[in-house]
Amino acid sequence: MMKRSTAIHEVTRHRSRRAVALGTWLFCWRLCGTPSTEAASPHQPSSNPSIGCAECHAAHGVDAVVAPEEQEALCKSCHNPTGLAASMDKVGSHSVAGGSRNLACTVCHNPHLAEVVFDARTGTSGDNLSLLRANVFDEASGGSSISVFLSSPQDLAHPQSSPPWDGVCQGCHTQTAHHSRDGTADHDHMNGSSCLACHPHEDGFLPNVDCNSCHDQSTGAHQRHLVASNMSEPLPCSECHTVPVAYDDPGHLNGVVEVGFAAGSRATWDASNPTWDGATCQDVFCHGASLTEGTKTAPLWSDTGVDCGWCHVARRSDLVCQNCHGIIYLPDDSLDFDRHINGALDFLW
Repeated sequence: MMKRSTAIHEVTRHRSRRAVALGTWLFCWRLCGTPSTEAASPHQPSSNPSIGCAECHAAHGVDAVVAPEEQEALCKSCHNPTGLAASMDKVGSHSVAGGSRNLACTVCHNPHLAEVVFDARTGTSGDNLSLLRANVFDEASGGSSISVFLSSPQDLAHPQSSPPWDGVCQGCHTQTAHHSRDGTADHDHMNGSSCLACHPHEDGFLPNVDCNSCHDQSTGAHQRHLVASNMSEPLPCSECHTVPVAYDDPGHLNGVVEVGFAAGSRATWDASNPTWDGATCQDVFCHGASLTEGTKTAPLWSDTGVDCGWCHVARRSDLVCQNCHGIIYLPDDSLDFDRHINGALDFLW
């Protein structure tokens, strides 16, 4: 006599795809549990006829349950720019312990149904967004914590001064520098912003922030300084700005454009004392502050052009610079940066 499970698979093999998916789903629920009264998941054939149990699970054996290390690849087979879930393609396993370990997708998500969660702050209940679990397992303590995600981005992290700190990004965090669930860290970090702006899901929630992420480097003469040209080599941000080690270092994120020329930076060479008044730099070595006959040694920030005569006497058609100063110009007519703006006045004698 054919076993019941085998018979089911033999019968459903000859039905339409929708009937197969729906029939298999109902059979699996009868074997493994009772269909929930909570909202259906888009992974169920009652919501999406293209998806059945067999899309993610094998019918028999240990592969019936997707192994944690295989979940990300399986999820991304649909959650990708051309997949069935193309509108939700920004996904990736959560990196923890400094990126040395990844959490499986099902640690935070229940792929089978939307779970109802109670928000103690508002006294309301509802379905967590993005199939987030109402209780997330915490590897550190071996227990679980409530995870509220009824609105986005408000419920990514709750900034209030007293508990409960049960936003979805706070559920397991006890060792983070900000927005922990136990009050050991501050709750003032980037309030009003989305955590995902700097900690994108597709990057495992690891921070991806550098200077370019927040600062518009297309303004004024930024590109003239940052990009190599025939006049100068590219300059690092630290030539004109104090680059913070941590985001909350003094002078950072204060709403003020801070231009501070560090001691020893190129701008201070030859006893120059550079200053910035919001529109122009003055007494800057790079712009010929210690030279003579320059016509624009204090250029405006809006000046994006450059000419030899701005900093020092211009090249005269009847003189060849290299006769006195050595080989300044290379065959492509660009300057030799070892000999130009190098802190020395080079002569052949």
